[in-house]
Amino acid sequence: MSPPMRLLSGSRPTLPRTVACLAAGLILAALCVALPYQGGATRLSLGSISSAPALDGFYQPELAPDGTAFRWSQAQGVITFGHVGVRPLRLRLYAHALRPQGIATVIVGINGREVDRFPAGGAFAEHDLTLDPSQFGWNSELQISLRATPFVAPPDTRQLGVAVAWLELDPLFGVAAPPARVLFPLLLATAWLVLARRPARIPLSQPLSLTLGLLPVGLVGLLRLWPLLPWVWIAPLAVWAGPVAVSLVPRSWHRLRRWLGRLRARHPQAFWLALMAGVALAVYLPLATTTGYWGDIEIYMAWTWQATHSGIHSVYAPSFVAPPNTTPLLLYPFRLAGEVFRALWSPSFPPPWLDRTNQGYLRFLLRLPALASTGLIAAAAYKLVLKHWGKRWALLAVAAYLFNPAVVFESAYYGQTGAVHSLFMLLAVA
Repeated sequence: MSPPMRLLSGSRPTLPRTVACLAAGLILAALCVALPYQGGATRLSLGSISSAPALDGFYQPELAPDGTAFRWSQAQGVITFGHVGVRPLRLRLYAHALRPQGIATVIVGINGREVDRFPAGGAFAEHDLTLDPSQFGWNSELQISLRATPFVAPPDTRQLGVAVAWLELDPLFGVAAPPARVLFPLLLATAWLVLARRPARIPLSQPLSLTLGLLPVGLVGLLRLWPLLPWVWIAPLAVWAGPVAVSLVPRSWHRLRRWLGRLRARHPQAFWLALMAGVALAVYLPLATTTGYWGDIEIYMAWTWQATHSGIHSVYAPSFVAPPNTTPLLLYPFRLAGEVFRALWSPSFPPPWLDRTNQGYLRFLLRLPALASTGLIAAAAYKLVLKHWGKRWALLAVAAYLFNPAVVFESAYYGQTGAVHSLFMLLAVA
């Protein structure tokens, strides 16, 4: 049998050939994923109707006396470029900020952080600035914000900020790397297969078939069919993860059963605690991803937005919606949740009552303090009851608390934070 036929038949090759083929497959896979991001300049004409999905905070298109099509922004306008390769870029902006008082200052932000300021007069002019790759976000988007002090030009009652005709992203040099969110599934599948190949004894045809599974990913990128990208990832992940899962799941299940059997025989208390923790996760986590009680969750998201952008102290401002009437204990984890949400899913983090994008992630993050406190209360209750009434009553106390319908409803689904305060009350007497 020829070497290619032996390779595809699933025979076990030598280690050097395995490493070489894995390396070749990974290089080809990386090229398939990276190729769509190697294009040239990308221009967005704001005067066209088709630019509307990429804009937030802009009015309808208009025509200048010289025939230039443009849009006025409000006090702040945001332009989103999706699926941007990671490399140095030059941002070119054709805009003006006509004011009755004269020249206005335009503040440019990238993914929620200020990067430049420039004076803009009453005539359209081109403004350039260089973007460093460190300013790009995890989610492969560049959200460019333009801010200027608004004005009103009667009889027009609109609040006018900056007049923008077009923006252009122009590569400066180097090869564009795919953004982290695009590379992550590939890296995860790679690590899974490389680490699991030896115990699972997966034939070498599986890592080579990864490159075939990645061809649709590259094709979707080349054709700019970005909405299909999350779906075409299913093919390479199935090609890689499927055989690994089929090989490992039965073996892992048998190992888990043996481990649980030994744990139950040697440490029965630890066994029952681990079992209850696993069941609790299976109950709590799905509920934590739901909408929950709309009213209070909306207020929590508003607090998080305000604390992330202006600091925790600003949440107590009288002009802000429903300021808290408690100490800022909860606002610290809310601020952390806001920073995580901005870093991973929403670089500009617009007001949640105006933009509902990716809010499911924010709702889940805001439930984490209550979920963590629920687990800590169960641990504290176990220690407290164990000290006074013994092991059986301690286990019963943990089960009674973790699976109390009121606790599950309040912490996981309802999204309330009573567990945080209850934790400190219990610790005070434990």
